[in-house]
Amino acid sequence: MGKLDSTGALRIRVQGLIIPASAGYGYNPAPFFQAVVSCYILTTGTYQNVVTPKADTRMIGDPTLGNAVIDSKVTLPESCIAPIVFITSPAKKNPPTGYWFAATGWKPASSNQGGE
Repeated sequence: MGKLDSTGALRIRVQGLIIPASAGYGYNPAPFFQAVVSCYILTTGTYQNVVTPKADTRMIGDPTLGNAVIDSKVTLPESCIAPIVFITSPAKKNPPTGYWFAATGWKPASSNQGGE
């Protein structure tokens, strides 16, 4: 569950995010999670990614169980349209945003749309 507001405040609660045993794990192999906010930039027709710092993730209990809280403030591009939030492994040189485990898209904030 997560929330990203227009000021870039990002709060995510992760519960039980593990790689299935059928994939050879049955637990979470990442030592911590990061979030990546991917924004579509209307003026250029491209995507821009913003990665949260490692320090903004707090793993809860045994890290292999896949429970965490990400509480961060990201700087969104000026014309960020339809942001997508990805939960990733630690960022590396390749890929620079880490490997993503889960994602969510934008949900309207209007009460008649069922938003939060």
